[in-house]
Amino acid sequence: MPPEDSLLESKTRANQLLLEGTTSFDNKDYEAAIALYQQAIEIFRELQLKRDEGLVLNAIGLSYYYLSSYTKAKQSLEESLTIFRAEDSRDIQQEGRVLNNLGILYDATEDFAQAKESYELALKIFEETEDQVEQAKVINNSSYSQYLQQDYKSAYEKLPMAFNIFREANAQPGLEIVRRNLINTAMRLVEEKPDKGDGNHDKSPPPPFEK
Repeated sequence: MPPEDSLLESKTRANQLLLEGTTSFDNKDYEAAIALYQQAIEIFRELQLKRDEGLVLNAIGLSYYYLSSYTKAKQSLEESLTIFRAEDSRDIQQEGRVLNNLGILYDATEDFAQAKESYELALKIFEETEDQVEQAKVINNSSYSQYLQQDYKSAYEKLPMAFNIFREANAQPGLEIVRRNLINTAMRLVEEKPDKGDGNHDKSPPPPFEK
C-alpha cells in the first residue's frame, strides 16, 4: 500500500479532476467532462474507493447521454448501479438516483417499458428512505415518459403530487419545471389535434431531472 500521505494526495487529485469535470459538464462541454472524469475514475479504482467510482460512472453516463451516445451511457450507468448494489459498496440513495437516470435514458431510446420499471424501482427506494424531493423528481420524470408516449391524461394526473412536494420543500427550480409541465400537458389535453398548435407556445416539457 502507498504511504498515507501519498493516498491523501491521490484522492485530492481525483477530487480536483472530478470538480473540473463537473465544471465542464455544467458548461455543456461533455467531451471534456468525460476526459476529466475518466482520469478521476482511474485514481479512485487504484485507491479501491468503490463509492467514488460509482459516483463518477454515473456522471460519465449522464455526459454520454447528452452526447446522444446512448450505448456508452447505458454501460456507465449500469456499472454505477452494480457498484451501489454490491454488498461492500451498498448505497441505496445513489442506487435510486442511478435508476432514475436509467429511466431517462430508456425514454430517450423509446424503451418505455424499461423506463417505467426503472422509475418504479427508484420511487420505491425514495419512499423507503422518505426522501420526498427525490420522489418528486422521479414522479416528474415518469410523467414526462407518459407525455412522450402521448398519454397526456396519465402524465397530467401525476404532476400535482410532484408540484405539492416541491412547494412544501420550497424547492424553486423543481417547482418551476413542474409548473411548466402542468401547463404544457394541460394544453395538449385541450387541443383537438395535439400535433398542431397555433405556433405561439413551446409545448415540449423541460428536460427531466438528473442527479
